[in-house]
Amino acid sequence: MKQLPKAITNVLEVYKHLSPKEKFFLYCAAIVIAGLVLDAAILRPFVRRLDVLSKETAELKTRTIGDLTLLRYGDRIQKQRADYSSYLTNVESDNEEFAVILKEVETVATKAVISILDIKPSGVKETDPVKKYVVNVSCEGTMEKLMEFMYSIETAPRLLFIEKYELTPKSKDTDLVKVTMSIGKLAFK
Repeated sequence: MKQLPKAITNVLEVYKHLSPKEKFFLYCAAIVIAGLVLDAAILRPFVRRLDVLSKETAELKTRTIGDLTLLRYGDRIQKQRADYSSYLTNVESDNEEFAVILKEVETVATKAVISILDIKPSGVKETDPVKKYVVNVSCEGTMEKLMEFMYSIETAPRLLFIEKYELTPKSKDTDLVKVTMSIGKLAFK
């Protein structure tokens, strides 16, 4: 029979001389040490992995709820996009867009019975994803007709808006008023 290494035989000799109470404490210590090793080697990594998976699942659930909300409102979004698509026309060139704006302003001025003294493009201001076209207009008419003109500009189907304006009386003996204004329009790039 094979002989055991000396270290093991020494441990066995010490074990033989232990009292039953000491053997009981030795078993308890061995169980505690085995439990700690089991905890450190198997249980903690398993629990950490479960925590990571739980967090990933919660994140996926949140994203899925957002996606489902978009899908649920998809028909409504498509309908609104169709309703407002006439306002969201993309621009081919700046000159074409200015031509459309100038034509619209002239048409509104003709309907409101006011005289346009000067009308010219002022420039384009670009911010992603929108371009803002600005036209300077000088015109004159009665205060009532000018207010009608300004209201028509603000409610035009091409979404024109008045950025700023300045009213001055043409002369003391007449009821004509001269107005200088900047009219803008937003368009998507």
